Amino acid sequence: MQRPLTPLVSLAVVLLAAGGLTACTSPSPEPSASPTGSTPASSSPTPTPTPTVDDEAAVQAAFDRYWAAVVEVQRGNPDPALFTGVAEGGLVEGALAVGRDFQANGIVREGQPTFSGQQLTVTGDTATVWVCTDNSTWTVPGQTVAPGVSLVQPNGLAFERRDASWVVVDAFVPPAEFTC
Repeated sequence: MQRPLTPLVSLAVVLLAAGGLTACTSPSPEPSASPTGSTPASSSPTPTPTPTVDDEAAVQAAFDRYWAAVVEVQRGNPDPALFTGVAEGGLVEGALAVGRDFQANGIVREGQPTFSGQQLTVTGDTATVWVCTDNSTWTVPGQTVAPGVSLVQPNGLAFERRDASWVVVDAFVPPAEFTC
């Protein structure tokens, strides 16, 4: 008897999203008062650097490394080292939890997802990628998907520049206007 894949895909998506939502963030610092008790005079804002082709290529490479790590984890290798310099925080813990669950239950995904409709935006030291993720080529042998469940889903990743590289810091569902 074939088990539907829907619960497994849903579990993986929920855990990855929840892991991203629980990642630590720091609050915005409050403006400090000067020793005289008055707030410092505002200076002209620091200009945000214009994204370059190199920045976009580096974010794309970080996107590719992140997904390669996720695929490897769900193929039965829940090794945290796969995410070193690639992603951080709760997002990594969520991906590893899914991988360990798959491993404990003898589940191994084959193939890998494909992507379309990508929108990549770089703003200073942050970036986002919205993309349609097609899981139809990333399957668990013998599993079926329940009727009405789409294997193509919108996904988003947030990146931050760390020294000279880009790191995934959050996963999210893009706004409703981004459709697949």
